[in-house]
Amino acid sequence: MDIQFLYYALAIVLILGTLTGALNGLLVEVARIDSFIATLGTGTILYALALWHTGGRQLVGALPDAFYALNGTFICGLPITAFYVLALTLLLWVVLDYTPVGRYLYAIGANQRAAELNGIPTRKFVIGAFVASGALT
Repeated sequence: MDIQFLYYALAIVLILGTLTGALNGLLVEVARIDSFIATLGTGTILYALALWHTGGRQLVGALPDAFYALNGTFICGLPITAFYVLALTLLLWVVLDYTPVGRYLYAIGANQRAAELNGIPTRKFVIGAFVASGALT
């Protein structure tokens, strides 16, 4: 299998995750559906589409060792995914605590109406948060 194929697969997954986040954001902000219900419904629909596409079977293919190394490598006795989570946690901590975007998101989470009255474009930031969450997922 060509390694370039994996790059295409990675790009497709990132794009689909971002689009799913955008759909959830639109359902929450435009259709005014509760975020838990919108996310749960979207996930259920995507799961049903995956089951329909595969016929309920698990698809397993031959993947190169480099692909398995993304998840199966251990550093100092810890799986590499722990370091991914640590790096992502530090990045999100800096963004949420030390940037205006983070302060706006905290304000929106505390009281969306008060944030709107203070001039924060809440719709843009809520949809953006869903898009970022979908891309990160």
